[in-house]
Amino acid sequence: MQRFITCLGALALLGLLAACEITIDERTGESDVSVKLPGSEAQRVSLERQWRRCMAYSSRSVCERRIGWVPPGQ
Repeated sequence: MQRFITCLGALALLGLLAACEITIDERTGESDVSVKLPGSEAQRVSLERQWRRCMAYSSRSVCERRIGWVPPGQ
C-alpha cells in the first residue's frame, strides 16, 4: 500500500510540473510562474498570449519552435 501511495504522489507531482508555465518578459526580464491544466481554456489563452509576444520580436518559425504551438487559422 505504501508503494501505491508513493506512485500516486509521484504521478501527481509530474502532472503538476507538466502544468507549470514560466514566462519571461523579453523587454523587462520579469518572470511569471503559473499553473495551467493541459487542454484548458486558460492554457489556450496563455499560448495565444505567448504567440503574440513572440511574434512581436521573432519570426514565425522561431515562435513555432519556441512555443511548440501555432494558433488555429495561422
